[in-house]
Amino acid sequence: MSKEERILEYIRQNGNISTQKVMDLCNYKSRTGARNLLEKLIKSGKIEKVGENTNTIYTILE
Repeated sequence: MSKEERILEYIRQNGNISTQKVMDLCNYKSRTGARNLLEKLIKSGKIEKVGENTNTIYTILE
């Protein structure tokens, strides 16, 4: 399962995901890698960003 698929599956099961959880799921040591992956999913139209700063979560676009 790719990192993207893992993130999407987690969101389907839990409703949303945080940058920290992406770091944990995908074994990223820095937030930058997690953010880049999240940005890729946003640009592809699969997820959306909700909130700002420490309250940011990501949800699946329906």
